[in-house]
Amino acid sequence: MVYKYVAKNWAGRTVTGTMEASDAALVREHLSRLGFIPLSIKEVKTKRKVPTLSLGGKVKDVELINFTRQFVTLHRAGLPIPTIIRTLAEQTENKYFKTVLESIAKDINEGLPLSQAMAKHPKIFSEYYVSCVEAGEAGGVLDSVFEQLLELLDRQRRTRGEIKAAARYPIIVMVGLVIAFVVLVGFVIPKFVQMFTALGAELPLPTRILIAVNNLFQNYWFAIIVVISGMGLLWWIWINTKVGRLWWDKFKLRIPLIGHVIYKDLIARFARMFAVLDRSGLPILRTLEIVANTANNKYFERKLMEIKKAVYDGKGLSEPMRDSELFAPLVIQMVQTGEESGTLDDMLNKVGEHYEREVSYTIRNLTGIIEPVLTVVLGCVIIFFFLAIFLPYLNMLQAITAGGIR
Repeated sequence: MVYKYVAKNWAGRTVTGTMEASDAALVREHLSRLGFIPLSIKEVKTKRKVPTLSLGGKVKDVELINFTRQFVTLHRAGLPIPTIIRTLAEQTENKYFKTVLESIAKDINEGLPLSQAMAKHPKIFSEYYVSCVEAGEAGGVLDSVFEQLLELLDRQRRTRGEIKAAARYPIIVMVGLVIAFVVLVGFVIPKFVQMFTALGAELPLPTRILIAVNNLFQNYWFAIIVVISGMGLLWWIWINTKVGRLWWDKFKLRIPLIGHVIYKDLIARFARMFAVLDRSGLPILRTLEIVANTANNKYFERKLMEIKKAVYDGKGLSEPMRDSELFAPLVIQMVQTGEESGTLDDMLNKVGEHYEREVSYTIRNLTGIIEPVLTVVLGCVIIFFFLAIFLPYLNMLQAITAGGIR
């Protein structure tokens, strides 16, 4: 059922909206969690809706960013929200996204608010995205919220692009090494083994190592595949358990070099998301819950939920953050200053800017370290392959030359 409500927000302004729930009590409870004081709640008669499932298809980050940007433009032009959604559905070239937007427009026409219509498609619109839209609807600041979402999504896309660019060179090198190893072990070394065995020549150590590896793969390839696949399956099962995922997400933050990038990116996203939600008017407890659920790191999520519990007990925000030992003194000091001055969202935005710069700087430094190291490793591997293949020839030539001289 759909209910229309009138409530007072945290600033004392009267806001109206609609919400889907099984009864009015749930609507009242949800409004209270958002920090609103319900004044009236009335059921709205609508057609019975069938939940829409987002099956198949994929929406790229850039498509979601373009949707958000165009929504702001059309909404400021005064177009009704269903018209905006239908217009954007007609413009998109992604058939899956087009179907989803048409479904959202249909749900809005039948009485659902935009946030709840989007919530039916979690593969596209995350809990964080939906919560921001919900807060914007309740506070009458939908344009502002979409602008903040646009800025955040664009920053995250740039950061991911920098990380992918930094990882491209190591991946290419590793793939090249694997291909070279497979070719040598599978095709080159077997022919050399037959020739050297027929000549009865003494083989150098690099060649013997490659021959041993070749024999291992030739005779036990099936067992190797089974063992590697089994270990991979066990690893996948374990890290998808509660304990395993918690350990792995905590371990990722401690990986040399890479862990710093992951940690700084988590702090940057935490600060940006928190700032947007706080500026939208959501209560701090709900904000912490949403940011924790969208952190994509179970260790980070657990720490944020511990902070939420401490805030619920009346300890403020900066003190639990300090006790968590997760945040740097700079972050804690900025949050404390924001709490005292009433500018928490501004302080967190500055924290986000600082850590976004740190992520970019760390990635550039990491690239500068990885490239020469991989170059050295690649050179060593090439030298090893060269010695393993050509040293036997040199040994035979020396033996032939020595025999000819005598």
